[in-house]
This record gives sequence, C-alpha cells and structure tokens, in this order.
Amino acid sequence: RGLNRASPVHACHRQAVFVRRLPDACLDEIWVSFPDPWPKARHRNRRLLRADMIATLTRPLRAAGVLRLATDIDDYARTATRAIEQSGLFEPPSVGRPDWRIETVFEKRGFSEGRLSVDLSWRKISQAES
Repeated sequence: RGLNRASPVHACHRQAVFVRRLPDACLDEIWVSFPDPWPKARHRNRRLLRADMIATLTRPLRAAGVLRLATDIDDYARTATRAIEQSGLFEPPSVGRPDWRIETVFEKRGFSEGRLSVDLSWRKISQAES
C-alpha cells in the first residue's frame, strides 16, 4: 500500500501467475518489454500476451491504466494486438516509442540483426465505458 513505484518483475509465461496475488486495479501501467517471441507454432501458447491471458494479466491495471509492449518481432506485435483488441478491455493502440524508454540489450541485438522495434500502448477502458 502507498507504493508510488515498483521494481520491474522479470517473468516468463509460467511465472506470470504473480499477478494473481495483486489486488484489482492497483497498477497504473504494465510494461512488456521484448518478451520471448516463442517463434515456433507449437510454442505460441507460451507467449505472455495471448488471448487467454489478457484478462488475467491486466486485471490489476486501473481503469485508464496503460499496457505497453515493445517488441522487434512483427508477428508478436500483430498477434498481441489482435488478442488485446478481442478482449474488449482496451482502446485502440497508440504507436510510438516513449522518449523515456531506454534501449534494451534485446533491442540492440534485434537491430544488429536487421529488426526494427515497435512500441504499442493501450489504455484500459473503464467498466462504465464498456
């Protein structure tokens, strides 16, 4: 209670259960920075931002709170966007890298391999709006 800032939590798809311990509507933002893309089709169910996880992962997000995604994998951006839009919990995304976001090791590696990063953010719709 009374926390103004929280430290980042590094979690994979299995460890994301930590959000179940958080109270409803306690976070202003959730950042997902360069998550593991799990590129093989048989592993897609391990992705963090997928249709069956959106409501669970974002339950602690306040109304008008922001979900942010930074990735350099086009397919991840597309499938995450589709899942988030289908949830009906968020406004359409805005695109653009925030000035304050640092360049990550994963972003640097992707750039050196010819991939450009994309930053997407969605604002959560309040229950009254939905």
